[in-house]
Amino acid sequence: MTPKEALKKYFGHEVFRFGQEEIIDDILVGKNCIVILPTGGGKSLCYQIPAIMTENVSIVVSPLIALMKDQVDSLNKNEKLAGFINSTMGFREAEEVFNSINRKEIKLLYLAPERLENLSFAERIKNLSPSFLFIDEAHCISEWGHNFRPSYRKIKEFADFIGIKTISAFTATATPEVIDDIAAQLALINPKIFIKGFERENLTVKVIRIKKKREKCIEIINQHGTPAIIYASSRKRTEEVTEFLNLYGLEAAYYHAGLAPEERKHIQEFFLEDKIKIIVATTAFGMGIDKKDIRLVIHYNMPASIENYYQEIGRAGRDGFESYAYLLYEERDKDIHNYFISSSNPTKEIVKEIYNAICDFGKIAVGNKSEEEIPVKQEYISQYLKKNISKGLLESSIKILEEAGYVKSVSELEKKYTIQFNLDQSKLKQFLKTTENFLVKDVILLLIREYGSTILNSKAQISLTNLAHKFETSEEYLDDILSQLYNSGIIDYSKPILNRSVRLNSPRVSDRFLNLDYNKVIKGYEHALKKLDSVTEFVYSNDCRMKFIINYFGEAEKEYRCNKCDNCAEKISFPKGDLEYLSEIFIRTIAEAKGEIQEKRLLNILLGMIGKEYSTYGSCINYSEDELKNVLEELVSKRIIIKNVVGKKITIGNKGKELLDKIGIQLLPKEENIFDYEENLELFNKLKEVRNKAAEKFLQTNYLICPDEILRNVAEVKPTSTQQILSIKGFNHRMFNKVGNDFLELVKEHLDEKGGNNKQEEKIPSNISETYNLVIKGYNLAAIASLRKLSEAVVSMQIETILEYFPQTDIQNLFSKNIIESINLELKKGFVDLKDLKSRFPEDIGYPQIRIVLAKNKATLI
Repeated sequence: MTPKEALKKYFGHEVFRFGQEEIIDDILVGKNCIVILPTGGGKSLCYQIPAIMTENVSIVVSPLIALMKDQVDSLNKNEKLAGFINSTMGFREAEEVFNSINRKEIKLLYLAPERLENLSFAERIKNLSPSFLFIDEAHCISEWGHNFRPSYRKIKEFADFIGIKTISAFTATATPEVIDDIAAQLALINPKIFIKGFERENLTVKVIRIKKKREKCIEIINQHGTPAIIYASSRKRTEEVTEFLNLYGLEAAYYHAGLAPEERKHIQEFFLEDKIKIIVATTAFGMGIDKKDIRLVIHYNMPASIENYYQEIGRAGRDGFESYAYLLYEERDKDIHNYFISSSNPTKEIVKEIYNAICDFGKIAVGNKSEEEIPVKQEYISQYLKKNISKGLLESSIKILEEAGYVKSVSELEKKYTIQFNLDQSKLKQFLKTTENFLVKDVILLLIREYGSTILNSKAQISLTNLAHKFETSEEYLDDILSQLYNSGIIDYSKPILNRSVRLNSPRVSDRFLNLDYNKVIKGYEHALKKLDSVTEFVYSNDCRMKFIINYFGEAEKEYRCNKCDNCAEKISFPKGDLEYLSEIFIRTIAEAKGEIQEKRLLNILLGMIGKEYSTYGSCINYSEDELKNVLEELVSKRIIIKNVVGKKITIGNKGKELLDKIGIQLLPKEENIFDYEENLELFNKLKEVRNKAAEKFLQTNYLICPDEILRNVAEVKPTSTQQILSIKGFNHRMFNKVGNDFLELVKEHLDEKGGNNKQEEKIPSNISETYNLVIKGYNLAAIASLRKLSEAVVSMQIETILEYFPQTDIQNLFSKNIIESINLELKKGFVDLKDLKSRFPEDIGYPQIRIVLAKNKATLI
């Protein structure tokens, strides 16, 4: 079979896309390749066809369960070609995949990188003699790339262990620096490198600098339609945006790593089936998702890098039709990324403290050394140091200690099981004659047959995988039997530490004498900041957006223009002279306001709407408000002016003061500003009374309980939920514990008095409200039971109660329509007793399903 024949037979295409055939030909003749093709460019087909065409199975390393499941489902539509093994599968499911491989049914086996570190698993893969090793999303292997995953660094160890030489790496986004690092980490000598075009002709890219992002999202969605993905920087933000969209009648769901696997699977499938039109997600969503008709991608917050941004916007318009990508930018978006960068780059003091914590956990004194593995537990180290140590911070610190030669990470592939019999030969024979436990007897005989007499006199290293295979049982079951023999004193059974662990390379030293090369850490920190700065440059660039992206990935074209992005088609960029003039106007106005002014007031003065007393009144009447806002943001980015988020106050920055000196304007002393809270004064004073009582109760000053500035924000926002009050700038959990509930109660009373809180709700028992939410979201009965950690019987009783309150509740998604129709048919015949009904159905229709359909019928009749 030729590649073209495979393309026609398995994928239904007549011709390859540009570059695909060349890549496939090189892989088939055994060349190691690094392939950079943009999202939607058909990179997965470049490794799927070589795998299908070869005799043995090929391994595909893939970073996300969602990605591998989607690709496997797509490949298996017409014929079983692929399988995956991941953490969501039980022993029997994984064994069935291995059986399919042995029957030559499966040609591609998708695995998560973390799976490769398990010695027993790696041995089973080695026994399969795979043809190729393909690494998808290969940028994860490089610390200079985005989405760096330490587990990807273990792929080389795995490849060496199974003895595979034909390795190819694939990614949609990689700079020349990352490509070099991928080759180095995989030890690929002179790999064939393919880089194909990054231009997306059907994608219109726009950047909007804006504060009111939620409202803008609604406007953009109404303009361009759905399906749409909105990317936000945190789990909390995804939930807030989703709640806002749903409030305005747009059907949306949030997706992040904090959700249970059943929920993520449910949301993903509903999005693919168009049952949910909008997903608000962290960057975890969309990788490898085969949905070609996504019309719109919105970045609610700026991404951490151009690589991230390009990969995410590439999920729009993969069907070739016109699609749109919007980036909604605000200066403070950088704060969360700066936090993430800081939390992944430890100080020297943190590295020293972690070194001490590891040694203390291993009970190793200064000057001593142990050959034993020392577990590295994030929770213990955080408790030991009395500070939150993130996983990224911990891994970075261990890496520094490794490079300095103080510790060595213990690979899962190095972790061994050992056995030695404690009984001599005659006593062992006597035990075998007298024991009535035939399973134990068989295991002992198997061990002696495999390892001979040496196992009687010294420790023998065993393979749990191979022994379990020969004994025709699971590794878990064999481990139980060996543990029984150990507990009986018959064998000495040593098992490796399954957690992350390290060994000391040298005797423990006092942290004062740790000699650490910190230059590389600083370089990594600066590199991450540089990537973030590239996004800021992209935002403020007046050049073609697509040209900026193409140049970033090393495909510079001098005269290139997409003629579609905001810079090419819409945006009016200001000449240098205009910008200098407007800068002077802005800071002159702020100076006349004694150094501080609200943003809205500043713009209204310049547009001639208020403030005739200012010399700059109406001086920008020929500009639009949006144009002035763009100027304002540009002045903020250049530190000429500073924006204070609280109260939206504008002040003059150091560079602005230099400009004031140049134009000969003196900044007058600022008078004490009195914030006008006339509309909220009554609520503000009530909040002060509550705050003052709390201050007396906790013996603290009013300011420590809650400053006036934050009280004013509470009075303005008028929060009615815990989430709302905690989202107010400066209002933290410490304040909430002391006055939060009292404030919320007071705000609700105030709104009731003013007629602003007339929301009527039917009361449903609180213990089943979560079940109700899952029912109306379309989860099935099994998923609800799993998420609630209840039996299906208990959930069915809760749904009975729900139907009493809300008879119109749809039960169609709880189980198959065939089951509902079968039960309804028997109900029409007059059978209404649960036991009678159960006796009329096969085993797969149980009491929970019957109870729910019966309750729905009763609710409909009432």
